[in-house]
Amino acid sequence: METKIQRNKFRGKALSLSQSQLKKIFGAFSYRENPRRRGAIIIDPEWVRRNIVSIDTPFGRFPCHRLVSSQMKAFIDRAAAENLINDIGGIWVPRHVLWNPAKPLSGHAFGCDIDINVDDGLDGPGGKINYGANSFQPTPLIGLATEHGFEWGGAWRSAKDGMHFSCIRLIGDAIPSNRSNSDVLPLLKRGSRGESVKDLQRRLNEKGYRLVVDGIFGPKTAAALANWQKRCNLRRSAQTDPQTWASLVRG
Repeated sequence: METKIQRNKFRGKALSLSQSQLKKIFGAFSYRENPRRRGAIIIDPEWVRRNIVSIDTPFGRFPCHRLVSSQMKAFIDRAAAENLINDIGGIWVPRHVLWNPAKPLSGHAFGCDIDINVDDGLDGPGGKINYGANSFQPTPLIGLATEHGFEWGGAWRSAKDGMHFSCIRLIGDAIPSNRSNSDVLPLLKRGSRGESVKDLQRRLNEKGYRLVVDGIFGPKTAAALANWQKRCNLRRSAQTDPQTWASLVRG
């Protein structure tokens, strides 16, 4: 089961899930700014009680969202067993993106993202922070992340974040029974409209197409999608089945 990915842009930053999707999937919460640290927030304790659990890892115990706890632990344990992780910078960290109060909430605030190998960029351990032009992770680690439902921030087109992995799909029983697969992985086709179509159009444009991002799934969007499916050796349905969404993430 895969969650749909929404690429949201603000000031050059690309997010894996939009704010509305984060709230829909992991639960909305009220919060206030933390007066003790700029960019940090204090979340409604009732939401925390219902949703945040702790997982044991080879690097200690870390809090994270209950919906991703099993797949997060499996990812960390397997990567650690293969000596692909030197450190974990954090999972549930209530804050804004880049600790900037002017930016949206980070996926860390929902407990669904993780920072790994914080200073292990292109210049090696102990060098510059693993971010921007210095972004680097071992290829096997990126593969394991994808397998376990996470997207690597170092692959983002702008504001690369080499230490960061975002949850982009819930695996197995993690999807709550009161939410259908279509909530997180919509089937889009001719006649579809809305933000999900805009997301699709942006992703296709990233692959080299020149669509107007208007949220209307018309003939040009259908033709571009069918052509992309052909390039990926997928069935040319001009509809967004799970395999097509996955190819738009990986491709």
